[in-house]
Amino acid sequence: MSDGDEKNFKSMDDKTTRLHFSMVSLKLFLTKKGDVMNSGQKIIRKDRVRRISGTFAAIEHRFLRDGFFEILSADELKLYVFLLLAGNKDGISWYGYDAICKKLDLILDAYITARNGLMDKDLIAFDGRVFQVLSLPKNPVNRHPKRPEQSRLGQNNLIHISEILSEMFFQINGIKRK
Repeated sequence: MSDGDEKNFKSMDDKTTRLHFSMVSLKLFLTKKGDVMNSGQKIIRKDRVRRISGTFAAIEHRFLRDGFFEILSADELKLYVFLLLAGNKDGISWYGYDAICKKLDLILDAYITARNGLMDKDLIAFDGRVFQVLSLPKNPVNRHPKRPEQSRLGQNNLIHISEILSEMFFQINGIKRK
């Protein structure tokens, strides 16, 4: 630590000092030691460690943990994930219904139902031209509860999210499945 750093450090109040040490502790926690993260998790494939580069889309963990996932139909989930991936940093995307329907292999009625369902659940806004993925509300909103037979995600007929995402990947990239 240089003399200037030491003076700055000594002039920090207790709250700032605690924040500084908390940030240093977090940085040390997140720093990799060899093959093992400080949290104790082993990297399984060193050649494929995920790195964020360029643009990046994310789904808050609350989406799954707080019950938002369970209230979506399969088409709503497909559209929501698509809009997350298509949106800019503010969640704004300009895809038209025709492009969305083509990429997600949805008929117009299914698209409209999914879009309106996401709006009813307060997950997206739509002004007739532009979409905005909204921050998650405090609690899931389910204004129109679905019957189990209405959704592939109902308790009586579960599918795995990986199946939906895999199908979306193939559709978006124009790859025909066997």
